[in-house]
Amino acid sequence: MLSNLYLYFLVAIKKFKESEEDEIAKKTIMREVKMLRLLKYKNIVELKEAFKRKGRLYLVFEYIEKNLLEVLEDNSVGIDPKRLRLFIY
Repeated sequence: MLSNLYLYFLVAIKKFKESEEDEIAKKTIMREVKMLRLLKYKNIVELKEAFKRKGRLYLVFEYIEKNLLEVLEDNSVGIDPKRLRLFIY
């Protein structure tokens, strides 16, 4: 169950409907969870918690206002090189 700690912080929750039939999707999801648990870097969204409830997998992330795709879509003519460096380094 989601920790009471998150009652005071804004988080993002990604919900997966667990499919026992689709082994490929299940492996992909578990690989994503394992990778996110290992990756600790300021430019990678932090996975706070992962848990299962009623046949669904929930991933709790730090909240970010926009993802990289949204930033790119907002800047169709390109991103300033200084700002771009913030994303890739």
